[in-house]
Amino acid sequence: MKKILLYNWVQFDDEEKRGGGVTVYIKNLIDHLLKDERNEIYFLSSGMAYDLKKTSMRIEATHNIYEGTGRCHSFEVVNSPVLSPSSAQFHDLEVYLNDQSLYQLIKKFIRSIDGLEVIHFNNLEGLSINVLNIKEDFPGLNIVFSLHNYFPFCPQVNLWWKEQMNCIDYKNGSECIDCVGWIDQSYEKQIRAFGYYYDHSDKKIPKNKYIFRLRTKRKIINILKTRKIKVQIPRHVIYPKTYTCFRNKNIELINKNVDHVLAVSERVREIAIKYGLEEKKVVTSYIGTKVAEHQKLPVKRKKDGEILNLVYMGYVRRDKGFFFLLDALKCMEETISKKIKITFATRTDDPFVLNELNGLKSKFAGIVRYDGYDHNSIAKILKGKDLGVIPVLWQDNLPQVAIEMASFGVPILTSDLGGAHELSGSGYFVFKHGDIDDFIEKVRYILENRDVIEEYWVKYKGLTTMEEHINEIKKFYFK
Repeated sequence: MKKILLYNWVQFDDEEKRGGGVTVYIKNLIDHLLKDERNEIYFLSSGMAYDLKKTSMRIEATHNIYEGTGRCHSFEVVNSPVLSPSSAQFHDLEVYLNDQSLYQLIKKFIRSIDGLEVIHFNNLEGLSINVLNIKEDFPGLNIVFSLHNYFPFCPQVNLWWKEQMNCIDYKNGSECIDCVGWIDQSYEKQIRAFGYYYDHSDKKIPKNKYIFRLRTKRKIINILKTRKIKVQIPRHVIYPKTYTCFRNKNIELINKNVDHVLAVSERVREIAIKYGLEEKKVVTSYIGTKVAEHQKLPVKRKKDGEILNLVYMGYVRRDKGFFFLLDALKCMEETISKKIKITFATRTDDPFVLNELNGLKSKFAGIVRYDGYDHNSIAKILKGKDLGVIPVLWQDNLPQVAIEMASFGVPILTSDLGGAHELSGSGYFVFKHGDIDDFIEKVRYILENRDVIEEYWVKYKGLTTMEEHINEIKKFYFK
């Protein structure tokens, strides 16, 4: 039996779907690993479970959707000194850097799994960096670390400064001090304890109603806090060197103890090496996705002169380029805009955003909006679309939405940041991030030269299926 331990800060089958695409990926990974009856999976999470009645730190078994196989065992660290996700720990990095208790706990846990061959860390959020020193105690253990984000270099994980711009120079930590707002950790632990007690209760209240009450309580407390004090005063002095130490120690211990670093895109690999990870250890490994297994043929190219259907799917966030896109569309000449129809699949109730979208209706051939999207609606949304738009303003690793669009045969116009543009080698579908003129010019060119869409697919690199990913990752798992 090949024993594999996977780590993520939240459980892979989390009912609240926290952790986004990484959580989905781990669930798919476990699902496919279990198809081989020689594999036995152990899963660990940390930083989410808190018991305020019994405050000792410990590891407890949890239930999971695959436990019926007898080969999938899940656990969580209760009362971790490091909160997750990482944003909750942003101003308390000293604990992350210096704590030894998690290292001792994880070491004991590993010893309890007889014959464990590999640990696959999908992040270190909820743990302390010294956990990586287990390599010294178990030199035969294979340690794999996936870079789904930039956590080793940025405790906010996305190198996005003050919700304003791509961070390319942290100035030895001085830019980090007030990059993220303060978080009340005692309050966060209370909220997490609320969920922990539910999981250990008789569960007379349905989980969805319980979670609703939890979220309502959270909103009420936040409103009261906002009314009471407009500015949250820091609890202690933060020094720039703390963030310098954070980056340096992460790089040092990853280089020292991790056998393989898997970057989810070539851009992520470039950034990781630039910041100091050993080049020979960092490998580009595109994650496998289920949608790749049913990839549709490219959308049939329309003739010149016909309406060009664009689609934006995802978050109403500045870093995702949503507001850049709004500005660009408002600047577009009507000789172009009247030949374009745009669909937005964005979940929002922001009056400003809704008003902005309504204001575009008179300028374009059509503006259609869906309140977000899911796997049941994505086929309908992407049907008949000629071009997807991913205008990210940060080094977005490899957006799930890019994979989804390509899987439905929709080519993508993307900024030059992140990994989305790696799906095709065609330069006609990449524009300079934040450059409205360049974006409009690329749209105009595609509008007037429909033949160029074929080049996207000629230079298309394809998506990675879960089966292909499993075959690749086994090479890193087992020596």
